[in-house]
Amino acid sequence: MGYFGDREIEFEGRGYGSIEKSVCPRCLPEPELAKFITENARARRCDYCNSTSDVEFATHLDDLMGLIVESIETEYCRPEDLLHYESAEGGYPEDALENTWEMLNSVGLAEHIEDEVLMKDIVGLIQSDSWCSRRYYVGAEVQNLVWGWEEFAKAVRSGVTFDDLADTDEDLGCGETSYPGYMLSRVGAASLSVITAGTVLYRGRNSDTGKRFLNANQLGPPPRKSVMLPNRMSRVGVVMFYGSFDEKTAIAEIHDVGETISFTSIGEFVLQRDIPVLELATVPRVPSIFDANERHRRPDIAFLRYLAHEIARPIQRKLDGQAEYAPTQFATEYFRDSFHTADGRGAMGICYRSSRKGCGNNVVLFVTAAGVGNDDDPAEIRNGKILLLNRQSIKYVDAV
Repeated sequence: MGYFGDREIEFEGRGYGSIEKSVCPRCLPEPELAKFITENARARRCDYCNSTSDVEFATHLDDLMGLIVESIETEYCRPEDLLHYESAEGGYPEDALENTWEMLNSVGLAEHIEDEVLMKDIVGLIQSDSWCSRRYYVGAEVQNLVWGWEEFAKAVRSGVTFDDLADTDEDLGCGETSYPGYMLSRVGAASLSVITAGTVLYRGRNSDTGKRFLNANQLGPPPRKSVMLPNRMSRVGVVMFYGSFDEKTAIAEIHDVGETISFTSIGEFVLQRDIPVLELATVPRVPSIFDANERHRRPDIAFLRYLAHEIARPIQRKLDGQAEYAPTQFATEYFRDSFHTADGRGAMGICYRSSRKGCGNNVVLFVTAAGVGNDDDPAEIRNGKILLLNRQSIKYVDAV
């Protein structure tokens, strides 16, 4: 076939062509690609910004294109590799197709490239000019998870019981990702973290009579009969420990609009052991598609970011908390009673963002009054309490 014919076959097989240009990290600052350029630098001149150096700082665009195309093909493919061609309908489904420019924008590459020549070169080097999602017929994984949560939340708010959903082996209309247990186990496995021993959690209690609260029995979780209102993570009558990672947030969380109080008693509870929790307060950025080690987590992290926002939505619990809290209450009880990773790890709580403006993060621990004590009581220290109240930390904050 000859040299040029062989080269054409080679380019088609690998999915991209060839160009004798080099690019530097400043011209392509997408973190993973910039890292690749730095680690594989073979040129002392960038052909796009024309910068030069005495040391190698740029890489050949041919080398970089291998990573770009390999990464793209984890989520996209050429239409002929997946779609049904319907001559009577005019070819492939129009809503399935993206041109190369659109596809590069979808995967987050275009936003990192300001140099028009570099962008045109990358587009021109990619052999295919039409792309479709590999999950076109089954739906994007993260979108299915979101739909699954929305259907799950709708079912719970409409009166479907906790027991009914806990025992179901049917999806909620969005395929496997909307099985409640499957969906929530994905959340748990992706977000499991640890709060270390010694961490201080702040917890307060309001007084409208001038009474001061002096110990863990009074400032800790209430008895079950006193839990008369639904909370974000727990139903009426379900006892859990709600705390905040800073004093300001702890005070804001227990102040309802229009409530009349004299002052707030607030104290520091210190964790006595490491506690496994689901981290929904500080969710990492969605990994880059160009990160070969982490891109498999992209759907789960994207869903966690969505769920973290949903959990932190402001809700007036006295008005509509019974229904609106139901999805997070169900999820919390699942994590408390049923969730375990493949290697047997469970969770003892959930970290989440405060819904109060300008405030920080909260945690709910699956701990009742029996797991809380005072740090100046030797018997409670010996009994292995999970949290000890530093009684010297208790102070009283006047109502604002």
